Amino acid sequence: MTSFNSFLLAAEAAIFDLDGVLADTEPISFQILRDFIAPNEVTWTTYQTLIGKSGLDFAVWLKETYEFSEPVDALQAAANHYRETKVSEILVQEMPGAAALITHLKQNGLKIAVASNSSKKWVMAILKSSNLEPFFDLVITADEVARPKPAPDIYIQAATQLEVLPKKCIVFEDSLSGVNAALSAKMLTVQLRQATPQPPMADGADLVIDSFADFLTE
Repeated sequence: MTSFNSFLLAAEAAIFDLDGVLADTEPISFQILRDFIAPNEVTWTTYQTLIGKSGLDFAVWLKETYEFSEPVDALQAAANHYRETKVSEILVQEMPGAAALITHLKQNGLKIAVASNSSKKWVMAILKSSNLEPFFDLVITADEVARPKPAPDIYIQAATQLEVLPKKCIVFEDSLSGVNAALSAKMLTVQLRQATPQPPMADGADLVIDSFADFLTE
């Protein structure tokens, strides 16, 4: 485990996942999914097994589970469009403590980025709704890299665009796949377990916290 001060001394950039980190979006995504598949049904327990999956893997699950007639790529596009349209109609709050932590990191001279497996339209809708958009120097999503998380591509690309070495980056993640992506990119990795549902603990993370407030008080 690593202390807060040692993180700050080593870091030049902080990179945040979006869903479950900057905003508690899984309950929102669950309701949108229920609307999309109606009159079919999905349970909250089943939905939790989908958290952290790429858009393609999610579309494969949709097709196999509900026997949609569309090809997987068309189904993925339709699901994304529906999700992006619906979330733009919803007021999404920031994860408690997110703005305070980002402000603190920026005051310490860190560059700030988002690196998300979600689509760009979804990410920007959440950032605008939660009033977090002005904080970020870079927003990068899975549709801009060859491989989504748990591959490290998105984090390596973020570091490249920020012009910061990977070892000088702090990553805030929630899911195990996201933590593994950041660790594979050789970045300092903080797992935030503040989301609904609370993600399983990532033993390999450099630091595990239950809230952004915990990180600030380290």
